[in-house]
Amino acid sequence: MKQVMTFNDKILFFLLIAFSLASFLLVKNLIFANPFEGGKVKIYVNGVERSSYLLKQKRKAQIKGYMGVSTFEILEGKVRMIKSPCPNKNCIMQGWIKYPGEQIICAPNRVVIKVEGEEKIDALNR
Repeated sequence: MKQVMTFNDKILFFLLIAFSLASFLLVKNLIFANPFEGGKVKIYVNGVERSSYLLKQKRKAQIKGYMGVSTFEILEGKVRMIKSPCPNKNCIMQGWIKYPGEQIICAPNRVVIKVEGEEKIDALNR
């Protein structure tokens, strides 16, 4: 016996494919979108706020700390330390941060980079 797909089977097949693609695109946008676009980056030296930038700004800036000048970069809604006079360079190795509450701390240079803002999703969806 030969089984053949009917016209209704073909419609159902294409509807399932279209639904799967639409679901994938929706989930992709929810996962990879940065929900913290209104956030700020605050730079502290010795516990005192020295400067503040919007997280959506593209910029490289320098801040003078206890040991010398540290350089950080804000790009595409995230921030990282790119140069620092500290010996171990742990602050540089930490990489990018973007969520409110995350910090990059350069203890020897006494520089802290902190992301501040209001979370639009809960911790379970990170």
